[in-house]
Amino acid sequence: MSNAHSEFLHSNSSSYSTETNNCVPALCSSDQRSSPNCICAYPYQGHLYFKAPSFSNLEDPSFYTSLQSSMMSFFQSTRLPVDSVSLSDPTKNLDDYLVITLEVFPLGKDRFNRTGISSLGFVFSNQTFKPNKTVYGTYYFNADNYGMFTSGK
Repeated sequence: MSNAHSEFLHSNSSSYSTETNNCVPALCSSDQRSSPNCICAYPYQGHLYFKAPSFSNLEDPSFYTSLQSSMMSFFQSTRLPVDSVSLSDPTKNLDDYLVITLEVFPLGKDRFNRTGISSLGFVFSNQTFKPNKTVYGTYYFNADNYGMFTSGK
């Protein structure tokens, strides 16, 4: 495996981005993001790397809406404090992995606490969340540093 996690082939990418849920995107401060539910927050974010997706057409939004829906169903069924999920900028890296930017927005607050971040990290590092393996293949998640904790647990 090459050391190409952040090097993307721009010739094979899509401008896909999760749409809002019938709301007007919020005008947020420069360090916050507007969620699909149009709420300003500090999302937990990073990149999902899918090693062997069964599709090559990165322009087909059904692959991303399906992934987003299964992720939200998982978060709701496990009672994780997630309001919404945004996927964007699917591309292929030099290893031919599908790379998707992921933002996970907190439920009822503008940021996650340490317990919420730990729980999300656990879900992805232990692959408790299992997308359709036939469609997406195996995956791993490379999270960005999250420094926006609330006080308390």
